[in-house]
Amino acid sequence: RSTECLWQQVRPERSWAGWPQEVMELLQRPADFRRRTSQADLQAELELWAGAHQIPLAKKGTAGEDSYFLGSHCLGVADGVGEWRSEWGIDAREFTDELMEGCKSYLQNSEHRVNGPLSRHAQAAMHEGHSTTRSFGSSTALVAVLGRRNQLGVANLGDSGLCLLRREEVCQGMRMVFRTTAQQTGFNCPRQMGHIPGAQDYAALLARGKDRLVDCLKKQPTAQKWDEAKDAQLNDVPVQHGDLVIVCSDGVFDNLWDKEICELAAHAAGPLEAEL
Repeated sequence: RSTECLWQQVRPERSWAGWPQEVMELLQRPADFRRRTSQADLQAELELWAGAHQIPLAKKGTAGEDSYFLGSHCLGVADGVGEWRSEWGIDAREFTDELMEGCKSYLQNSEHRVNGPLSRHAQAAMHEGHSTTRSFGSSTALVAVLGRRNQLGVANLGDSGLCLLRREEVCQGMRMVFRTTAQQTGFNCPRQMGHIPGAQDYAALLARGKDRLVDCLKKQPTAQKWDEAKDAQLNDVPVQHGDLVIVCSDGVFDNLWDKEICELAAHAAGPLEAEL
């Protein structure tokens, strides 16, 4: 731990040239920040302060296939599969939006009816969200719920992820105290839930000019076995006042080492430093 702190203290400031302006605007921690933690803060029931940002590839337009939700005590992300658009002309964003909205609706309406581990509650939300989808598509999914007794319940299906960062007392850097593990059935093949057209949908698809998709489905009459919420990885993690929870699609973890994520986060002001 002391070696890691020393590394953060002596490492030269990296050049941020080329980083998106949207990212740079988030890195505004003042040089004279001060920790605002008191004993009362540490003992108080935690609240979730959440925000989100999305920067899709330019070729995907303004939205992309990913979606997310933010609630008063919960949040989630879904990484939609782009091949639905590139191969079949179907926007998977509609599926991921429905999935996330269904998860949020379940959690907001069942806030005071939590029995058992919070991760099971997050898993139930994922199941209910999936059951509400009507659009075609497929996606990974992650749902996190903050509960009483300062616990964070996480259900993760696929290779989206969540990591928990905590400010170091000595060097004021950030360290990663928890991170989910990606679920894959093979290289670059993450677990995912989906909604695939059935025979009852063929007429409507043909009317939309989706002949090639219908032909493909007819050649493979056996429905693909999609993963379900029951296949999700479950974790219940203790959290503290001032912890930073990062929930993201695999694009973050694929392009940044854990140490780089900690370094980036250390440049931003959190609730322990920000002035009210």
